[in-house]
Amino acid sequence: MTSTRHWQYRTGTDSRRLPPDGYTLNIAYMAQPGAEEIKLELIGDYKSNVVL
Repeated sequence: MTSTRHWQYRTGTDSRRLPPDGYTLNIAYMAQPGAEEIKLELIGDYKSNVVL
């Protein structure tokens, strides 16, 4: 959780001004069964969308 929060949400920002809502919801959604596979499938298919 900490590494995701740091890399995705805090890199290049002033963390004192970052509300926890976004990363807290993201981590909760990604903890649901099957969520990681769905996200990886979407990322893997992104190149076909660029071609289209």
